[in-house]
Amino acid sequence: VCGDRAVTSGRLLRFDGNGAVKVQVSAEPLLETQGEALLPPAPLPALTDADGAFSLTLDPGLYRLDFVGIDVPRTSRILRVPSETT
Repeated sequence: VCGDRAVTSGRLLRFDGNGAVKVQVSAEPLLETQGEALLPPAPLPALTDADGAFSLTLDPGLYRLDFVGIDVPRTSRILRVPSETT
């Protein structure tokens, strides 16, 4: 663990505006945390709920979030989780 962790949450929607259900959300660390020589550990994937909501607890750093599900196209987004000193 590289300091204080942050709960990152969101909601994944389908094209029709409804929540995307049972989509796996994984976070892949991309850059080292400031002052650390190692990448933060990859957290366990989350699964979206009935409303498409998810949450992950992440160490500060830069991540690629990958969304993989049956009724949605595979999607990735980049997310920076700042440290409290940033």
